[in-house]
Amino acid sequence: MFHTIRKRLFEFVMTMVVASIVVFSLMQLVPGDPATIVAGETATPERIEEIREELGLNDPVYVQYFRWTGDVVQGDLGRSSINEQPVLDAVLRTLPRTIQVVVAGLLIAIALGVPLGVLAAVKNNSPTDGIIRVLSTAGLAIPSFWLGLMLLSFFALTLDWLPATGFVSVFDDPVEAFKFTILPALTIGFSAMAAISRQTRSAMIEALRSDFVRTQRAMGVAEHSVVFRHALKNASIPLATVLGLDVNRAIGGAVVIESVFGIAGLGSVMVDATQQRDFPVVQGVILCVAAMVVVTNLLLDVTYTILDPRMKTPATA
Repeated sequence: MFHTIRKRLFEFVMTMVVASIVVFSLMQLVPGDPATIVAGETATPERIEEIREELGLNDPVYVQYFRWTGDVVQGDLGRSSINEQPVLDAVLRTLPRTIQVVVAGLLIAIALGVPLGVLAAVKNNSPTDGIIRVLSTAGLAIPSFWLGLMLLSFFALTLDWLPATGFVSVFDDPVEAFKFTILPALTIGFSAMAAISRQTRSAMIEALRSDFVRTQRAMGVAEHSVVFRHALKNASIPLATVLGLDVNRAIGGAVVIESVFGIAGLGSVMVDATQQRDFPVVQGVILCVAAMVVVTNLLLDVTYTILDPRMKTPATA
């Protein structure tokens, strides 16, 4: 197990190196001169050249990259070209909002997706199974931004049950936080629920047809014990796979969802920075999102090791 974790940590470092190269390279390809943006449209060529020297933009690209990565390793993501504020401050201020929405959405997805998947597998080829499959297909087909707009229009504008926009931290006021978080969480969680229920159904059907489960039933073990203690446990590994993918999709989808519900989270910061051509902020936020995805995959690999005993020790010839 520890051998696997060490290997995954090494892969984590290498992945972050590659991600930093990709992010930095993409920012170099974006049209526009950062010095001109900082100086303003009315600045003289001499002033623009002074800013280029101050920002180190006249240095070779590889020098700029190593200078940037050296600062990142020390916790310095640079400063905004618009307001000169540290990028790390913007990330730390908005990241908890994104995490709250994403975690709430995934909790909803798991709470609904796993039971629906188990029920569909137990009732395989029944009308109940058909309804759940249709619901899952709809969840995968409906665009998240459209669903968010529909939920906002119905529950916030038509019924006036919930606030349309804004954010409250769960640590400040749990009740108000629930009101502000439930709609964006449902928007994120619906598609994730669909994927989880489909994967749970598929894995559970295979587990319920296994020789082990048939033996348990022949021994007189109660059906609920067969389903939840044995079959669901065996189905947990493929379920962990789709959950890891859903986490990555939820992090990416939060960019759009935050804009729909007016949440000043990490996604909104990146959208605003992109519109203002604030390259240091865009670069820092994308790197943070990449780090979140890579950390998720690392935790997923560790979870595999815990769930599957075959992965705890290296195979021997």
